[in-house]
Amino acid sequence: MRRLGAKGGSVGKGNAQRRGAIEKTPELRSVLRTMDPHIVKAGLEEILVGNNAGAKVSAVKLLADLELYRQGDRDSRENELKLQIKTAAEEFDRKFAYRLERMDAIRRKQLLEILEPIGLGELVDLDDGQLVRELARRLAAIPAAVREEHVAP
Repeated sequence: MRRLGAKGGSVGKGNAQRRGAIEKTPELRSVLRTMDPHIVKAGLEEILVGNNAGAKVSAVKLLADLELYRQGDRDSRENELKLQIKTAAEEFDRKFAYRLERMDAIRRKQLLEILEPIGLGELVDLDDGQLVRELARRLAAIPAAVREEHVAP
């Protein structure tokens, strides 16, 4: 036992070497990300069920490091999702505004077709409520006898 202690043993060196493995080898993250998650999960489960305490500790540390890294990925995914939502909302607003403009143009055209032949084309820009009130006002200004002459049989 003394000899093992005199040489330094593997306990001190192993911990120092394993510490920060993910940070020291960023390619490990990319390798783990490309691997089949089921294989990685099965391997880690096998380690955690086994009797090797050092392997269990390393597996737990690796999982903790990956979870921290995954949190960074989650933040970037959330930011990307927020950007997609914002872009979709802007596109919706643009299409909705276009649709409203188109509907207004169609309404204006239809009103012109009705009002212009009877000399009321200037009323086309009024909103519906104002248009109805103005037409009612003008109708009320026509004497009753004249209105009765023009009533359809």
